[in-house]
Amino acid sequence: MKDEPRLVYILQKGGDIIDCIDIKKQPAFDHPLLRNHKLQVNLLSSSFLFQSGNIGCPSGTVPILRTTKEDLVRARSISNSINGDAKTRFFTFWTSNGYKQGCHNLQCPGFVQVSTKVHPGAVVSPLSEFFFKFQDRSSGNWWLYYGNEKEPVGYWPKSLFTSLANSASEVRWGGNVVSPTSEPSPPMGSGHFSQEGDSRACYFMNMKNLDAGYAMSGPDVWNTEKQSDLPGFYGEGQLLIEGQPRGHVYSFGGPGGYKQG
Repeated sequence: MKDEPRLVYILQKGGDIIDCIDIKKQPAFDHPLLRNHKLQVNLLSSSFLFQSGNIGCPSGTVPILRTTKEDLVRARSISNSINGDAKTRFFTFWTSNGYKQGCHNLQCPGFVQVSTKVHPGAVVSPLSEFFFKFQDRSSGNWWLYYGNEKEPVGYWPKSLFTSLANSASEVRWGGNVVSPTSEPSPPMGSGHFSQEGDSRACYFMNMKNLDAGYAMSGPDVWNTEKQSDLPGFYGEGQLLIEGQPRGHVYSFGGPGGYKQG
């Protein structure tokens, strides 16, 4: 992130430094496709605190996790953590052309931050939270909401994408881990297989799809495909319908291990 006018900075619990940046001068607008982008604010609402003890930024600014040179080095290499620690963090990722462009969180221009309190890269507490992503029918932008209070975190502008500009052809739930072939594959989720039950395994619950008419429904179990590159390490997951209050539940993950060959 280049130097931006920082109105104030906040030192959070855990040592993160947050810069409060003018919402109209945030890093997202450095992207060539967003130079003339009109900030969408009509969906903004609520006053939700992301983590107990956090202090929000002033009105008209957004919280940006300060990026150090060490963070950028980690982001360009294979690392156990983008943030250099073992904490569970809220992160975003986008790509527009098969991983040739795009990034995690705000480490490149693209994602437009709108919340004064919730920011990508923050430590998640408690660990279980709700997330909601959808395409706004009027603007075509892809919005990200967080938590029970449905705090609007920000959005990916429609202009960043080609095939996603009008709709999504599929929705995926699950986990993703990466390691060099010379090193063991790391644990996914909680490190336990889905067969061990959600008292031990990582899981999604209350899974919903939003169709073209903006009606919500759970995923079709019979038309949902399971995929696993290393089923011996992570299984294939389990999709169940449990009814209210948990609805559709998908558990996944595993301990990882050494790859052969």
